[in-house]
Amino acid sequence: MTKRFVLPALMLACFILFPVVNAGAQTANEFYNRGLAYYNKGNYDQAIADYTKAIQIDPNYALAYYNRGVAYYDTGNYDQAIADYTKAIQLNPNYATAYYNRGDAYYDKGNYDQAIADYTKAIQIDPNNAHAYYIRGVAYYAKGNYDQAIADYTKAIQIDPNNAYAYINRGVAYYDTGNYDQAIADYTKAIQLNPNNATAYNNRGDVYNRKGNYDQAIADYTKAIQIYPNYADAYENRDWTYLYLNKGDTAFEQATAFLELNGLKGDSAPYAVLVGYIGLRKSNKAAAAKVFLETWIKQVEPEAWTTKIMRYMHGDLTAAGLLALAVDNGKLTEAHTYIGEMQLFAGTPATAKIHFGWVKENGTKTFSEYTLAIAELNRMANSSKPK
Repeated sequence: MTKRFVLPALMLACFILFPVVNAGAQTANEFYNRGLAYYNKGNYDQAIADYTKAIQIDPNYALAYYNRGVAYYDTGNYDQAIADYTKAIQLNPNYATAYYNRGDAYYDKGNYDQAIADYTKAIQIDPNNAHAYYIRGVAYYAKGNYDQAIADYTKAIQIDPNNAYAYINRGVAYYDTGNYDQAIADYTKAIQLNPNNATAYNNRGDVYNRKGNYDQAIADYTKAIQIYPNYADAYENRDWTYLYLNKGDTAFEQATAFLELNGLKGDSAPYAVLVGYIGLRKSNKAAAAKVFLETWIKQVEPEAWTTKIMRYMHGDLTAAGLLALAVDNGKLTEAHTYIGEMQLFAGTPATAKIHFGWVKENGTKTFSEYTLAIAELNRMANSSKPK
């Protein structure tokens, strides 16, 4: 299981309440200003109606197109938002805010290349706009171009050293490039700027996990939960960490806390069932683990990948059958790890070591299962050392 921690680009809507207009366009200005008032009250449909009226009266009203685009964006109508931002740019080619807002709409449609092009144009017009660098970094990250994302986050930080989000997202990119110490430094800086940023604590905990500093990871997850008691990801990350420490009972307790809080909402939720099951098995509670698994397996999506893992753990699918269903490296990483765990429970550590070894050599390193496999290999190595 892997998690993505990137924060979405923050919209920066620029409203100019009293543009200079000629006397004949005064009525358009009145509709425009009323549209702003409706928008600020959250009445986006009425705001759109008033901006539209202003445009009908004055077809060259760039601000009305721009702000109607903002309202369309906020209602999820990205295509119409793009059309309005485009018209605003045609009327005012140096409209930097329109470029990066259009970039946001392209980003949310998954058109990262066009988003980057718009953010780049905004930067050309306004080279000192930290937000434009920041959101271009988000788009580069989404494309998997981590080095360019880091460069843009760094530029945003140079312009605005107090941008905690830029530090967090740069930390994410450093994490994904294996630069764990720099990731920790960035998350720590974000925490210094905003001590109540639960995401920074959670993410720093992930890096400590990857470095094998499990106690520090638990401390960070615990702090994240103290700040935001409903932080489901932090609960789930903490339950994995107790597995890494071989503390089965506590891992089960944490997984149960996550499931009570979150249920099966989200793609990662079924993994809490797997963690809870393994936790009970590690605590030599095979009967309770079977009941726990059977309770949840009735509630999950029957064709989901995680359900196939549960079926394997329940004995309804062979190890070979599970591996045959693992269609990519991420699923193979998970399959080999869970097969290794079941081999440990079956009393065949030599076979378990083969599967954990596969994960070490070939697995996806950003997956929680990879960290678990490494922890198991380290335990096996330590247990074989002469006393």
